[in-house]
Amino acid sequence: MCEAGITNGTQFFVTTSYRSYDTQETAYKTFLNTMSEAQADAICNRAGFSEHQTGLAINVAATYETDKDFIDTNVYSWLKATCANYGWIARYPEEKKILTGMGDEPDHFRYLGRDLALAVTESKLTYDEYYCLYLKSWEDEANKPAEDILNATDYHNRSSSPVSTASPQETPEATPEETETQQQPAAVPEETPAEQTEETTDGNE
Repeated sequence: MCEAGITNGTQFFVTTSYRSYDTQETAYKTFLNTMSEAQADAICNRAGFSEHQTGLAINVAATYETDKDFIDTNVYSWLKATCANYGWIARYPEEKKILTGMGDEPDHFRYLGRDLALAVTESKLTYDEYYCLYLKSWEDEANKPAEDILNATDYHNRSSSPVSTASPQETPEATPEETETQQQPAAVPEETPAEQTEETTDGNE
């Protein structure tokens, strides 16, 4: 995907990838030292609730478009349109922040594997919604939609086809471990404090 971005003239780089439990805990405690628990929860995920701890999430930045917000860059437009071909999704769409609880995160991308990423992207659902509908076990089967409703879209058994004309050099498939990665509800934005800037982006992480 990086190589395709270079070829396309939309170069970008990863600013945050894996973050350990201890690093996330330190970030949260730093905020907690200067504000209330409620305030800290509003701007930083607690340890154990950050997608970066799975090793499957990244934040990116545009290499040559530093004079504008990431969401306004050509890099963002290209990535959002083509990242599913490489197994990634734009994890927290701005227009769906009421569902994800995460605003100001256009630079956050999540790896799912190509087939699942294409299915989620084509569904127009957030990953939270898709996961609850098609991937997780229903705690109360009485609340589960009827099979004809679920099968009407059939996102979970779709045939693979790219969401755009871009063709990746490699399209690794999702493993069971990746698709079954434990999901935590992202109720609040997270942000790493100034001391952790080498691991963060401009977004609220």
